[in-house]
Amino acid sequence: MIGNFQDTIEIKELLRKYPKGLNISEISNALHMHRNTSAKYLDMLKLKGDIDRKQIGTAKNYFLVQRMPVSPLISFTLHPVIVTDSRKEVVMVNKDTLSLFGCPLELFYGEKIENLPYAVFRSPEMENLCHDAIHGKYSVISLQTPIQNRQHDLCVQLMPVVFDTGRDGCAIVIIDKTEIREVKEELDSCRKKYDAVMRDRA
Repeated sequence: MIGNFQDTIEIKELLRKYPKGLNISEISNALHMHRNTSAKYLDMLKLKGDIDRKQIGTAKNYFLVQRMPVSPLISFTLHPVIVTDSRKEVVMVNKDTLSLFGCPLELFYGEKIENLPYAVFRSPEMENLCHDAIHGKYSVISLQTPIQNRQHDLCVQLMPVVFDTGRDGCAIVIIDKTEIREVKEELDSCRKKYDAVMRDRA
């Protein structure tokens, strides 16, 4: 077990030196490791979300990337989360998402992200960022959008994820900052009223 752990560390350290990636033969030769052994460790690292794999010509290149495993993300996040597969079809949502949008699961499940009936998902930018996340690029955007007849301030994170099967996907994490904005506006209003009263007393 210790040997396995050390071998995976060596693979990750090697890939850290080659951001454009290496194929399995290059990895095996560099670490003096049997090709089948390298393949086993690479599959393990892919499932963990530590490395990614892309087809480059006839070869598959591996490179270091951070993908969040889907299961803990869905289980432990405190924000609404929508997960898509590599086809940008929604395959998972958490209860916070259904609460934010006030809708049943059926409205999301199996739909392509750009076909969801909410303005936040309909922009070409969102579709492109989802595509980028599937291919390993993390993005954050801030936007204002109406949800359930209320204007919301959202910070939307699009992050690369990996499923238990090793397949890639995108997680859309929605951080709702509406209440923070509303509290700030109320404080600003109170401060202005206080300043006006103090001026009248002067």
